[in-house]
Amino acid sequence: MYNVFWSELSGNTETTSDAIHTISDLLESKDLTWKVEQSPVYTICPQTQLELKLPYKANIKPGGRFLGLVSNHYTVVQNTECFSFLDTLVDENLIVPVTAFSLQEGRKVVVVCKMRTEHVNPGDKLNSYLFCTSSHDGSTPLRTDLVVVREVCANGMRLPEQTSTLDVVRHIGDVEKRIKLMRSTIYKYISKCEHFTETARKMAEKKLAVTQMQDVLMQLLPPTKNERTNRHLENVRSSILSLVYNSTNTLPNMEESAWALFGAVIEYFNHHRKYNSDHQRKYNSLMYGTTHQIQTRCYNLLCDLYVSS
Repeated sequence: MYNVFWSELSGNTETTSDAIHTISDLLESKDLTWKVEQSPVYTICPQTQLELKLPYKANIKPGGRFLGLVSNHYTVVQNTECFSFLDTLVDENLIVPVTAFSLQEGRKVVVVCKMRTEHVNPGDKLNSYLFCTSSHDGSTPLRTDLVVVREVCANGMRLPEQTSTLDVVRHIGDVEKRIKLMRSTIYKYISKCEHFTETARKMAEKKLAVTQMQDVLMQLLPPTKNERTNRHLENVRSSILSLVYNSTNTLPNMEESAWALFGAVIEYFNHHRKYNSDHQRKYNSLMYGTTHQIQTRCYNLLCDLYVSS
C-alpha cells in the first residue's frame, strides 16, 4: 500500500494491516479509541475573589492533555462513535479502511479510506481517498475531503473545489442522516475522480516545450519586488523544472507534457519544500493552505492554457 503521502503528514509510518475490515478495528490498531472527558471551567473574580463558573467546558484527553475550550452546548462525540457510520459504506463496498492518525496531540483525528483506482496511462495509476476529519477542540465540524494520489510516486493533492463540510452533524444529529449525506458525497466524489482522470489524460497528450513550461512556472510563481524572495522563487522554479525529467514524470506517453509538469509541481510541494516540523502545519498547507492554493492554480492554469482550448 502506498501511504507515503499521509504518513509524512501525520508522522505515522505504519501501514494498516490487510486484516482490518471495520472502522473500529482501524481506530483500535492506531490507538485512537481513547475517550475525551469534559471538565467545568472556573475563574476568580478580581473584585470579590469569589470562584465563578464560566459557560465553557475543557475537553481533556486521557492523561490530562488539554484539547480545547468549548461551549456548554458542545457535545463530545468519541472517535469510535464519530466515524462508526462509515462502516455502512464499507459494507456497501464504497470505501475501504486504510489508515487513521491524530494531529496536535489528539485535537484532530483523521480517518482515511480508499475509494477507487483510475488509470491515466499504463503504469500511471491514480488512487482516490476519502479523508474524514473530526476535531476535539471545537475548531471544525466533521468534514470530508477527496485526495488523489499517484501510486508511482505517492504524490497527492486534495482536489480543488470539492470539499464537503458536514455542518449538519456538528457533534449532534441523526446518524442515518450522516450516512445518507456521506453516501451522496461519495457518489459526487466518484464523478469528480473520473473528471480529474480524464483531464489528466488530456494533459498527458499535450506536449510542452521547455519555454512553455518556464512560462507556466513564471505565472504560477511570479517575481516580487523583494530580491531575496526572487532568488528563492527562481530556485523553486528551477527545482520543479528538473523534476519534470525524473523517472516518475517520464513514464511512457507523458514525457515533457502538461501532466509531467503538473506532477513535478505536486512532487516539489509534497516532498521537497521544507515545512515546519509541526505535522499539523504541513497538513493544513497541503490540504487547505498556501500549498494547496498553488497546486490548484497550477491545475487551473494548465487546464486554461492547454486542455480547455
